[in-house]
Amino acid sequence: LIGGLATLLYTTQKEKNKKLFLLLVIISMFFVLLGRDRSFIIYFLSSLFLIFIAHHYLILYKKNGNRNTLFVMIGMTCFLAGNAMLMLVENYMLPSLYAFSHIFEVVGYLFIFFSLINVLEYGKKKKQA
Repeated sequence: LIGGLATLLYTTQKEKNKKLFLLLVIISMFFVLLGRDRSFIIYFLSSLFLIFIAHHYLILYKKNGNRNTLFVMIGMTCFLAGNAMLMLVENYMLPSLYAFSHIFEVVGYLFIFFSLINVLEYGKKKKQA
């Protein structure tokens, strides 16, 4: 999960530097493997990565006004909300949030799915023209 989100974060940034990517992945894995509460660290790091990813898509939406970018940004924000809830669940503060976190994740996947469908439909229209 952390490796995938680190890769997604790296691909959304303008700076393309393999050393920076490796540093991001290695430091993330270092914290996960050596941390006392691994689940909290995983949810914390993934939430941190999702903040930057959602912010990136928010900036893109403000610049271009593309509806698909808005859908992806909303999807990433839903993932962020779900991860934040899971951080609280793992600390046994609010165990009832477990179900709500998964609802947010499903909503996030639906927004990204709608974005994919829009892109595919636009591609078909462009191919026919």
